[in-house]
Amino acid sequence: MSTTNQISFLQKEVNPLVSLDEWEEDVLKRYPEPDTIAVAKDKDEYRNYDDPARDTVREFYRLNHTYQTYDFVIEQKRSIPEV
Repeated sequence: MSTTNQISFLQKEVNPLVSLDEWEEDVLKRYPEPDTIAVAKDKDEYRNYDDPARDTVREFYRLNHTYQTYDFVIEQKRSIPEV
């Protein structure tokens, strides 16, 4: 019993990065060098839940909730051989 969910992807989701340079910039933005983020901060600046500079957790869950459907999981289980 398989149901097929039709998901329309935005062009940016199909091909999110135009070039490897854009990928490199994105990696540096997501995972900055420790020396650049380890600057003196006030205690209140460490966790800004109202307006975070990088909201990677929210984006991670948004992508998972959008694309990891039941059909996707079943297909992945079929494609991976049992050990």
